[in-house]
Amino acid sequence: MPDLQWKNKFFKQHPEADTNQDGDLSWPEYKSFKAKLDEK
Repeated sequence: MPDLQWKNKFFKQHPEADTNQDGDLSWPEYKSFKAKLDEK
């Protein structure tokens, strides 16, 4: 459950990470968005 908690917190801070706009942050969406954040 802790994995889900931090993922939900991340999603609330970065709703634009939901690239397909389905209201659910998938792991591929998270990884792609996180890689873009890390580049900055």
